[in-house]
Amino acid sequence: MKSFFRALRLNAYAKLATALALALAALFVLFDWNWLRTPLVSYLTEKSGREVRLDDLHVDLEWGEPTVRLRGVYIQNAPWAGDRPFATAAEASFKVSLKSVWEGRPVISRLVLVDADVDMQREADGRRNWRLRHPEDRSPGRITVHTLEAHRTTVRFVNREIDLHFVGVASPLEKPAEDGLSSRITFEGRYEGAPYAGVAFSTGVLSFRSSGVVFPLRGHVTSRTARVELDGVFSDLFDIGTFDAKLRLSGSTLSDLHPFLRIRPPPSRPFRFEAQLTQTHDIYEFRQLKGKIGATDLAGKATYDRSGDRTHIRADLRSERADIADLRPLIGMRPATERARGDRVPGGEPEATNSKGRVLPARPVRVDRLKAFDASIKFEAKKFEVVAVPMVESLRVTADLAGGVLELKPLALGIAGGRVAGTLRMDARQKPVSSRVRMELRDLKLERLVAWITPRARAAGAVRGDIDLSGRGNSVAGMLADATGSFSANVTGGRISNLADAKLGLNFGKVVGLMLRGDRDIPINCAAIVLDVASGAGKTRTVMLDTSQTRTTGVGAVKFREKRWELLLNPQPKTPGLLTRHATIRVSGSFRDADVSIEERMVLRGRERAHTLNGDGPPTGCGGSR
Repeated sequence: MKSFFRALRLNAYAKLATALALALAALFVLFDWNWLRTPLVSYLTEKSGREVRLDDLHVDLEWGEPTVRLRGVYIQNAPWAGDRPFATAAEASFKVSLKSVWEGRPVISRLVLVDADVDMQREADGRRNWRLRHPEDRSPGRITVHTLEAHRTTVRFVNREIDLHFVGVASPLEKPAEDGLSSRITFEGRYEGAPYAGVAFSTGVLSFRSSGVVFPLRGHVTSRTARVELDGVFSDLFDIGTFDAKLRLSGSTLSDLHPFLRIRPPPSRPFRFEAQLTQTHDIYEFRQLKGKIGATDLAGKATYDRSGDRTHIRADLRSERADIADLRPLIGMRPATERARGDRVPGGEPEATNSKGRVLPARPVRVDRLKAFDASIKFEAKKFEVVAVPMVESLRVTADLAGGVLELKPLALGIAGGRVAGTLRMDARQKPVSSRVRMELRDLKLERLVAWITPRARAAGAVRGDIDLSGRGNSVAGMLADATGSFSANVTGGRISNLADAKLGLNFGKVVGLMLRGDRDIPINCAAIVLDVASGAGKTRTVMLDTSQTRTTGVGAVKFREKRWELLLNPQPKTPGLLTRHATIRVSGSFRDADVSIEERMVLRGRERAHTLNGDGPPTGCGGSR
């Protein structure tokens, strides 16, 4: 009997459950979501203090991600945001993750706008006009939108915190392209005062905020004279997710690229570059890089890596022909047009205005830039042009920057038919910056060096020497003003104009004879100079020119801080003539110019005095020649 009654009770529960399920199903079928529209509108109007209208509300229930559809949307703008409505739309729908809502970080996986006009504004103080429930809340947003699909829609966005203005219009193409692109997006605006405008083509879906959704995009954007073209596959349009695209850049000056870069490049000569650009995990790779800036061609590859604690730049570049005037803006140096104005810099002086002007740049080293990132760069120019130093021919350098220490190793220059090679080290961790340069001069052609100084003079031979200088200072001028080390150079087996040798030897009788019967070249037995430098002041250990007809010795001094120098020369013809003057030649002046005078014969000090008076062998730097 108990089993019978228990069965009756279970049967009743089953019938009740079935009835309840049928009732819920009937409610689900017959439920009109617009019953919630009026209370929802009233709630949003009260919370926001703005007019809100919805003509229709519907929800498609899908397990875990329902889709909410709104029609006839109107939302008044915030009082501080102007008269234009915040949003109007013939239809707006969004798919939301219920799990994300439960966790307090709502995720809209797909937002669709049809015939919409949206005006989004963010004030510098953090206020946002799209916040309806808490309009004065300035904390970071909690809602994340993964993808946007816009049809015949205009979106305006202003962020006054970073001075960004954007207006974009999405419209369908009359006929989809062969690659499947079906939507056209035109946009314009300005960033930090720089205007920009462009056109892009897509499939109509754009992704944001680490959605993991990729989309194709092809288009271009211009600002002033600069133009950027992209064609590839992207993800996360705002936060720049993974992408792989063909990139083209062009313009009349790098400074016009400012809207597209976080930095402000300096003015430059016209440029154009192209590369295959990929980005994964904050590592940007430029492959198949090639282009020109001014007359300089560049090719190779580069990587911009910001995945670690410090940004690291790697590049391997080559050039058939490079001009230092073109490369200055790429390495952060002022272009020649700025230097030509003689601009003053803090703690410095105007730099040179021409090749015969100031030769010690006083512009401070940007210590902050040396500490801001690390770099490993290789660069080779088969032909390298420096207008101020025309005998420069080629360049090969490997630069490593780590933690504020810059090393150029090796640094090799082709100069005057020879080679100058060595290392340069700058340590920006010290105040002021400490530097050391060690270079070898090998087989430079004397005739080309002399022609650069005075075109009418004739001389030939191979110049060899060494430079070893170290010092502390935030500019080239400052480092040399504190420099310690040595410089030496010598010529052996060369030749010199007999007329020039006679003038230097003050042999005026021979000068007249050579002018009447013609000049010829005579051998150089040895020419040498050795300069010892301490605390920015240099004194010569050796100054000597020995030819087949004249022996000239001297002493000299240089003061890098005052940028002045002096040289005393005592020539001694090996066969004196009747019109030979026994005197001392004084050359002195600044690094900009010098004066030459002939004075009564002086007795030179130190080693040079012994060599001059006694002729007891060649000074240092001349081997065993006499």
